[in-house]
Amino acid sequence: DATVPYQQLSYDKMKEDLKFLLTKFKHPMVAWQDPNFGIRFKETMDAMRNLSTTEIIGLQDGTYKGIELLGYYEKEDTPLPIDYYLSDTTEEDNGGSVIAASNVKLEHKFTNYVDTSYFGCQNSEDFTPQLQYLLNSYREVRLANHVHYINSTIFLPSDTTLKGNGDLSVIKATLNGDFSIEDTMIAVFNCNKSLLINFKIDQNGEERATRIPHSVFLASCDEVTVENISFVNNGSSIKNVTGGVLFLQAKDTENMLLKGRIGSVTNCKF
Repeated sequence: DATVPYQQLSYDKMKEDLKFLLTKFKHPMVAWQDPNFGIRFKETMDAMRNLSTTEIIGLQDGTYKGIELLGYYEKEDTPLPIDYYLSDTTEEDNGGSVIAASNVKLEHKFTNYVDTSYFGCQNSEDFTPQLQYLLNSYREVRLANHVHYINSTIFLPSDTTLKGNGDLSVIKATLNGDFSIEDTMIAVFNCNKSLLINFKIDQNGEERATRIPHSVFLASCDEVTVENISFVNNGSSIKNVTGGVLFLQAKDTENMLLKGRIGSVTNCKF
């Protein structure tokens, strides 16, 4: 396991070395060892989507074991490189775990958790569909150190963790996003044993023309934890003044304090 990032071998340097070898030996025998076991490297998602016909044939005939992706929009803009392999999945290209490359599909199976940078949050103007897909598909979703713009309400399922890296991980409302149906950016409805941990929620209230009543709305939940969340830019002007930033509604609304088991809210900033 190398302690430094992958660096592609320079073909020009290799040519120079071979020419030098010929100056020392008349008929040298050169052996090549590939420590990557036939893995093909691509620096960006766009490059992987545009594999050449030769590369695809190499994947199909076993010349290449798979493709190692070194970044999404640019090299090293994801936590670590990840490997993709030929797949016969029926799932459509989702921009992260399943990728259509010409006439084949490549798949990476995320286990334990998934980081949003592997689905392109870095330059996304609206990450709503990708974030909802991740929450529906994985038990733990980690917000990368970027702003994640959402255009409509995100729903947190049961037994799911959404966590970030403090104020570096941001969920922010777009200027024209419509949150009127559920009146919140993040909806936690009929949800059990889920967690919102360690990130910032930005209503973009100073810039939006319409207000967002809540940043997080919890209703009819059991054992939901809200911890280390910063609620910011909720709108200070009369025009854009918000409703409750964090709204809690227990299962029994008539005896909310007695029978409601929402969970805990700790160490949040309002």
